[in-house]
Amino acid sequence: MENVKILCLVTPDIVDDLKRVVSSFDSVFIHVETYQNPGEVVELVDRGDFDVILFGGPLAYHIIKDNVRRRWLSLEVPVLYIDYTEVSIYKALFRSVDLVSIAKGLRFSIDHPAEADIKECLEELEIRSEQIFSWECHYTDKLDDIVRFHYRLWKKGQVDFSMTSIYLVYEKLEKMGAPVIRISPAKSSIRNGIQRSILMHQAKVAGREQLAVLKARMAEAVTSVHGGEDRATNQPGGVARLVKEFSEKIKGEAHWQKGRSRLEIICRKPDVDKETNMLDDFSIGYRIYTECGVGSFWGVGYGTSVKQASRQAEKALKASLSHGRFSCHIMDAGGHLLGPVGQWEKRDFAYRTDNDYMLDLSRKTGLGVATIHKILSLSARGGELRVTANEVARKFNVTSRSARRIIASLEQAGYATVVGEEQPLGKGRPRRLYLLKV
Repeated sequence: MENVKILCLVTPDIVDDLKRVVSSFDSVFIHVETYQNPGEVVELVDRGDFDVILFGGPLAYHIIKDNVRRRWLSLEVPVLYIDYTEVSIYKALFRSVDLVSIAKGLRFSIDHPAEADIKECLEELEIRSEQIFSWECHYTDKLDDIVRFHYRLWKKGQVDFSMTSIYLVYEKLEKMGAPVIRISPAKSSIRNGIQRSILMHQAKVAGREQLAVLKARMAEAVTSVHGGEDRATNQPGGVARLVKEFSEKIKGEAHWQKGRSRLEIICRKPDVDKETNMLDDFSIGYRIYTECGVGSFWGVGYGTSVKQASRQAEKALKASLSHGRFSCHIMDAGGHLLGPVGQWEKRDFAYRTDNDYMLDLSRKTGLGVATIHKILSLSARGGELRVTANEVARKFNVTSRSARRIIASLEQAGYATVVGEEQPLGKGRPRRLYLLKV
């Protein structure tokens, strides 16, 4: 694969970590530009011909997106930013141990991430907080106002220290003599940002090849129905492990939001189709529930860009939430909604479609409606089509074994018959030619 050229716009203090992380990628070329004030990035985005632009934090990213929205700036390449995750917060909290006594309870001010994320991390570490003052950041905020917010609280004796993810705020508070801790991106977040940049570039190069975005919303911890045992004690660690395994299986990148309550996975559509049998065997939600006691709602969206697939996934997720039960729905690039799909009960699969004909075919053949939808896309309803198992495998992007299973199910239900054989070019056994009547 050709090198992916990434323009990295970051603050000076994370340049070394960025370069160390990038050194583990063989196909990435980065050009680093630094900024102190997030507003400076407007002058830095046009610094050459790059495939992707990666920002060091959300404020700079949103400033650029706002400029594009107002048509003050035009960008032809994907843009994304490095997240501040729980790891970043944990690092900062451990540094705070030297500043105050944990026994008294922590008293501090925070600007970003949000106060709720900080409190969740404190609870997991079993650290008591006496008082937390929070400034909910917005990209239009004046940084001097944020500096005054932290400084005044410290001068009045209401806090013992401040925590900030904004580099310039950190620099100014430090010069003013106020005790301050910088929340910086973790190496794992930087690595995730690079991987997502590569994926975005690959999608663009692939052109019409579709991407898949999977969005999930985790419900509150659910008590197991088996003997009243609460299985949520290992959450979020158990959930994170299962999500990581699933993401690796479909060659995707998982992206947590709002703690561990919301999840987004970006991957190629062929990869998720192959590993889940076109979502018929989608079982990650069921596993999270049975192994961790946490229910979840899922939406899968397809599109030729991350933006389109994400938009479709959001609509599919809303359908799952409206469904009222833990479930997964799909919305393809054309806006067609399908679901629920996947495994949500032991050795059982739950599906629903508003199309009575598709539902009837699903019942008679034993195939999921997702597979029926694919079959009908090959031929108009009521039409006939001649195909081989190899053609089904190629068009559905599944293994030959799965294709033969699909055709066998259709044949047993009377929707497919053998009408001849096809001799492949060169050596090889003749392939059976089937007539599909759907």
